[in-house]
Amino acid sequence: MSQENILREGKYYIDLDDHHQFFQLVGNYIELCHKNGYQNFACLYKDLFIHMCLKGRFIMIKQFYNLFIQLSIVDQIALKSMFPYCLALARKKKDKEMVQWLESIRTKYNKLD
Repeated sequence: MSQENILREGKYYIDLDDHHQFFQLVGNYIELCHKNGYQNFACLYKDLFIHMCLKGRFIMIKQFYNLFIQLSIVDQIALKSMFPYCLALARKKKDKEMVQWLESIRTKYNKLD
């Protein structure tokens, strides 16, 4: 399955707030990446994480963050710019809990430079 198809299907499950199907899809894709030696999960991660923020799926975001901390330090540094953007989205949605959580994550990863 191509990364484009995974992104489309992942966004569909995010829109439905279907945690089970979403994480099953991502898990299968990660397994395929490891099996075939693909290295481009970070790009897909960013697109899915931002979509979750757009939809205000805070529970999914926190669960998906567990994959972020398993990424290489290089990928984490490359992706840390998504946190301020997601923080702005959370503020726009006026989700105080999500704002607080994203602020703590952004602060933590600003130290990676």
